[in-house]
Amino acid sequence: MMRVSGLLLSFGLSVAGIAAPAATLSSLTSGGSIVESDLIFDNFYFENFTGRAILSSPLDADPARIDITTSSTASTVSLTATMSDVSISGTEAFYNFDIWFDVAVAASSVRSITSVMLTGDLFASAGSTPGASDDATSNVFYSAMPGSFDAEIFASPLASPASQASDGFSTIADSLELDGNISGRAIRSGDTAGITSYTVTFTLEELTPVPLPASALLLLAGMGGLGWVSRRKSH
Repeated sequence: MMRVSGLLLSFGLSVAGIAAPAATLSSLTSGGSIVESDLIFDNFYFENFTGRAILSSPLDADPARIDITTSSTASTVSLTATMSDVSISGTEAFYNFDIWFDVAVAASSVRSITSVMLTGDLFASAGSTPGASDDATSNVFYSAMPGSFDAEIFASPLASPASQASDGFSTIADSLELDGNISGRAIRSGDTAGITSYTVTFTLEELTPVPLPASALLLLAGMGGLGWVSRRKSH
């Protein structure tokens, strides 16, 4: 699948700690971008996958009803996706869609992304006749490139553990591609599942180069001197 790209639609910098105005995901997939503090978010992509499953009661998420907001502190920048109608109840109900985006540190910044944390507000409950461990479940999974990083949060009352509210990874990067999948299942009568929001938070730090110890500097100087002497002898 090819990522959507297009004209730059910048929503400007926001004051630290105050969320930027919401943009719908549908507007962003049409070529929009968001600038928040030192980070630029663009190349948003959305796709439903409900037509590719055998379950009988699909819910197609509507990108026009998914709001994307950003906020920042002195050391972090967060992107939040809020959705008001991604909620299902059994029997054989499900949703499954992707939200992808790119994030890059602005060229004027001296900081780098050093960690990524995924959190969210997910819910799931099992009916009175529970079945398999994933019959009632809500899940958000993100992978990041370059590298092989991923983070997952979920609510799954019949599984062990029954939930994971946060997950993340450390990295050192000036840009990342974030590929996310949001899914839920409510298979049996009485099962429910859904999501109201999730947030991806990026920690930014200025990385100080590690100075070479004095012994290493002396060694390098000595090697350079030997090279000069060798060149002198060859002439």
